[in-house]
Amino acid sequence: MNCDSIINKLKRSFRGSVIKSVVKVALKHKIRRLRTRSAVFIQKNIRGYFVRKDLYFIPHHKISMLVKWPFPADSVSIAGNFSNPSWEIKIPLKHSKFCNIFFTTYFLENRVDPGRYYIKFIVNGEWVCNPSMMMAEDMDGNYNNVLIIIKDKRYVPRAHSTRNLAPDVFSISKCIVPKNEIPRVSSVENNFLRPIKFKKPERTGTKLKLTFGYNLAAHPKTRFAPLDAQNTADAFFIDENLQIFGVADGVGEWETFGLDPGMFSKELMGHFKDEYILNTSTFKSINKEEICGILKGFLEVAYNKTKSYGSSTVLLGVCHESMLYTLCLGDSGYVILRPREREGKLMEVFRSIEQQHSFNCPYQLACFPDPSKYERLSKQGLGSFVSLLKRSNLSMQDMPSDAQAEVFALEPKDIIIAASDGLFDNLFDEDLIKISEQFGSYDIEPKEFCNRLAKELVMKAIQKGWDTTYKSPFSKNAARFGQRYIGGKLDDTTVIVALALE
Repeated sequence: MNCDSIINKLKRSFRGSVIKSVVKVALKHKIRRLRTRSAVFIQKNIRGYFVRKDLYFIPHHKISMLVKWPFPADSVSIAGNFSNPSWEIKIPLKHSKFCNIFFTTYFLENRVDPGRYYIKFIVNGEWVCNPSMMMAEDMDGNYNNVLIIIKDKRYVPRAHSTRNLAPDVFSISKCIVPKNEIPRVSSVENNFLRPIKFKKPERTGTKLKLTFGYNLAAHPKTRFAPLDAQNTADAFFIDENLQIFGVADGVGEWETFGLDPGMFSKELMGHFKDEYILNTSTFKSINKEEICGILKGFLEVAYNKTKSYGSSTVLLGVCHESMLYTLCLGDSGYVILRPREREGKLMEVFRSIEQQHSFNCPYQLACFPDPSKYERLSKQGLGSFVSLLKRSNLSMQDMPSDAQAEVFALEPKDIIIAASDGLFDNLFDEDLIKISEQFGSYDIEPKEFCNRLAKELVMKAIQKGWDTTYKSPFSKNAARFGQRYIGGKLDDTTVIVALALE
């Protein structure tokens, strides 16, 4: 073989390798473009969310960190308490011609500590809230949108929840603020929620109405005794005509000091309902942003009218024009479950935030006697109660203005589970979803569904409360704070189930 033939053979092989490499690079670029287009299509049309073209894929648990303004505007930016200094740094939103929305990936591209933040949109120079996002009232009474920044995990556990401790492991004197003030734990900085991941169905324009069901049981004395719904420190009320509900969890340990622990909670709920009925006409011509403030006013009037001694946490809710307005003080709370696109499946879209001074010391309203009545109370056999009051600083009590206000837009077939801490100390949120899904598979009337679901939740909570080896939510929360507690926690349990229907 001569030199010319060798050279020609090398040229042919070189041209072949070059062509192969060029084809390989072209295929890579084509696959890259297809992946980008597919990701955009999936995010926009299937998941209902937008993603920039240069972001191939956003993990599903981080989709809620995309901040969007889907309404017409010339310029949009956001500000909030996520920046330092708070509310002074404005983040501009970019406009997408592809989806015709304003958006920002600031919280995806920058390191922001996990937590719950308040933000507000600046649209054409005006500070407004996005009605498609969750709204809440801050400590100053201003309404803002709420943004949840989660950890780098698919599921984020709820923050350190604190509830009333069992009588045998806790003294009630710790729930009364001692003379050296206990700093309050901010419910904004120390609580995380799961991101809301769902495609909102289109509004039909029909107002929603809540159908209620309930069940309650007192602290069981023995394992096989029938459940007692009378001798409980919890109090509640529901009214389908007024579309209101309330739960008050009286502190049962007051019984060891000679008081009836249910008197304060029952009287407080009764006064609030009476005050609401007297002022029902107020809601016909009221601005939506003022409703939570008016509810706080009603609660303050009811609190001032309550004369029974004791203390209680408070949860109040009102459904007005398909919006749910709530006040939460302490560890009585609620969750909202929403049907998935798959028939029969539910997902949690909202979880109320607990308020606490320290571990197992929740916010609570209380009524105590004046020092001038101490001598008379001692003669009536309440000497231990009087000595406790003398050791405490009663000027540091929680007030109705400390209640956390929340606003949430309801959708048809939303399930609201409102309860005292007896439920949430023994059942995880996943348990609530599973039990609700089981009852959703039955073809029963809405009223019967709510009552049966409430009864099943109470029964399951008490069943778990008797289990001494169960890793309950209460035991896990205790472990986070270095306290050893194994098993469930028996307590008075009250559950209200509401179903939103057109």
